[in-house]
Amino acid sequence: MLDELDENDLPVSEQLFGLQLTLERQLSEDITDVRKRDLIYEYFDKILAEKVNIIDDFGIDMDWLNVEMSLSLHRHLNGLIVIMDFFTYCCINCLHILPKLTQIERHFHSEPVVVIGVHSPKFDNEKDTTNVMEAIVRYHIDHPVVNDPIAHLWSELGVQCWPTVLILGPNLQLLFTLIGETGVNQWIQLYTENAVKYFDHKNLLIKENKYKIPTKLLRNTFNKHILGFPSKVSLSPNGHLLAISNARYHNIIITTTSGLIRHKIGGNVSGFRNGSFGEALFNEPNGVTWSDNNTVFVADTENHAIRVIDLMKRFVSTLAGNGRQSDDIIGGKISCEQGLNSPWDICYDDSTTGSCLFIAMAGSHQIWVLALEDNTKILDKLYPKGMCLNFAGDGSEQNRNNRFRHKSSFAQPSGLAFDRKNKYLYVADSESSSIRCVDITTGCVTGVVGGDKNPQNLFAFGDCDGKGTDCRLQHCLGIAFDANTNLLFIADSYNHKIKKIDLLTKQCITIAGNGIKGNTSNCKLSECTFNEPNDEDLFVLSHKSINNLQQLNDFTLTVKDIDEKQFSNKTYVFKVLVKLNLVITSCGVLFQRTMKAL
Repeated sequence: MLDELDENDLPVSEQLFGLQLTLERQLSEDITDVRKRDLIYEYFDKILAEKVNIIDDFGIDMDWLNVEMSLSLHRHLNGLIVIMDFFTYCCINCLHILPKLTQIERHFHSEPVVVIGVHSPKFDNEKDTTNVMEAIVRYHIDHPVVNDPIAHLWSELGVQCWPTVLILGPNLQLLFTLIGETGVNQWIQLYTENAVKYFDHKNLLIKENKYKIPTKLLRNTFNKHILGFPSKVSLSPNGHLLAISNARYHNIIITTTSGLIRHKIGGNVSGFRNGSFGEALFNEPNGVTWSDNNTVFVADTENHAIRVIDLMKRFVSTLAGNGRQSDDIIGGKISCEQGLNSPWDICYDDSTTGSCLFIAMAGSHQIWVLALEDNTKILDKLYPKGMCLNFAGDGSEQNRNNRFRHKSSFAQPSGLAFDRKNKYLYVADSESSSIRCVDITTGCVTGVVGGDKNPQNLFAFGDCDGKGTDCRLQHCLGIAFDANTNLLFIADSYNHKIKKIDLLTKQCITIAGNGIKGNTSNCKLSECTFNEPNDEDLFVLSHKSINNLQQLNDFTLTVKDIDEKQFSNKTYVFKVLVKLNLVITSCGVLFQRTMKAL
């Protein structure tokens, strides 16, 4: 009985969890499907006997998205199997289960099963409903979402981590609590299938209630332009071309620095396919980088792969990864035999023997490396072409610095920048809100600014210029290094600012943005506004190209070699003129405007 497991004043989820763990131990044994069904049915019998409901209802002061009105558990969701996904849109682990939830929605599309997203923000910036709306559009979320900025439901139900999925029965009783990616992937299909059969047999399901939910999808209000939530942007070595990862539309755009589109590579739908520019498919690509003026590498995040674009041959191929998420935190296999886990950014290095790509492996919280040539030297070893393996990080999500690379830890690394002279790899470690440094000659990992001295504290964020750990950032995603000044520039994404770091003093100061979300330009740097500048590859343009770019008052992508009726032109790139030029992508659009220096 439940009261024998836990005290009655504990959250319902904790009261039931002991029963659920016992069930899962039994289900993990070598038993038949029929026996599994019987065990789950017996579990349901116990739950119904307790007559424990989950909560009275959602709060009345919460914003609902993807629906026309606020939903009520009793008026809209009674008689349904309800899957509640507690997520925050910055979290890579939360993003990982979205495809599984989509799969559940499609599999049970004609059954009385609904998915409800409960956005429970970690960062202050994520509490803003308009930011949640943009995330829903970017990540193709079509089910109803309630924004719970004060985490009322999270606390009420005893949720403890992201992601957590609760499965409710038709009388709103809690059936299961699935914690983390593994819990969701392992059990959600089995539990949902059996819940539908069990409660249908008891005539407790009300299928028509599913179709009464007043759906109004945000994606239908999203104006289609050439770019949709552009992620990273990278300049070719000769300074003539930009590679832009067009995340929402799953393609890569190559444009001149004057805004003329040369190539649109990939379709407007997700997929994993090599081939010509018209045949190839990507899935939410992020990082892009060049090795020469005709070769672009792509971190194809949701395909868990590294792709390469040959502009001369007009062909896309795969260098590593196989389209499936891997839980491997060691590596050591060749090319597509090696599975990856949400590569978010990449950095090209040919400063030693051979050449390689360093990879910000956001999904496993590590830095990986991929050899691009035979006999590529990485630390003190030579590796064959295609070898892909972990370079730094133990796979735990922490902000742990260590001179031994495999004893260090990262927290969703999302941006990379390389100091070729000193062979330092700088990392925008987004979930610890810090900037880290990896010495690629020794593997030593150190902190630069931000974060906390306690490596397990991933809530040390804010907006404060300062030195070392006195500096506070908020989910920084973009980073760039300027060798001429020995400065790092960072996109402090959730503070809507651009900042710079003096690497000699480790002093970090704001150079652009007033901290208010917006698109204000043609003003003093302290007065301009950004919208989550997620660079996600803010970069410093070479001095050779500055003269050309300073002639631009505005930057508009011009459509060429694609259907001009399909897109409308819009200003996309943001150029901040401070002695140097910074090109930044921002949430939803990629801007370039000339900003007057202070």
